[in-house]
Amino acid sequence: MKTATINFKTDEATKRKAQDVAGRLGIPLSNLLNAYLYELSSTGSVHFTTTEPMTEKWKK
Repeated sequence: MKTATINFKTDEATKRKAQDVAGRLGIPLSNLLNAYLYELSSTGSVHFTTTEPMTEKWKK
């Protein structure tokens, strides 16, 4: 497989958080980004999942 380089900008805090999460998962950040690009190009759609943090309101 030939490889290509993609450069994009993000803020430093987002980069650090993403690297931390990827590290905790034991997956290189570049692998996660490649998986996202593969899904985007394969399906032609974007999938986002969000979770709301646990608060006192939700604990009741």
